[in-house]
Amino acid sequence: MPTIPSTESVPTLVRFADGEAIATTADGSQGTEAVVAFIERNAPSCVETVAEQ
Repeated sequence: MPTIPSTESVPTLVRFADGEAIATTADGSQGTEAVVAFIERNAPSCVETVAEQ
């Protein structure tokens, strides 16, 4: 029986702009910190900080 990936990790992230992949990471299972760091580096306008809330 195939294993179901955990919803607590993300194996691959791809950032698209205008239909083109502009940033990719495929470091295996990545936890929350790695996912947030990828987004902060590659799509900082999408990150909301506590101070902005």
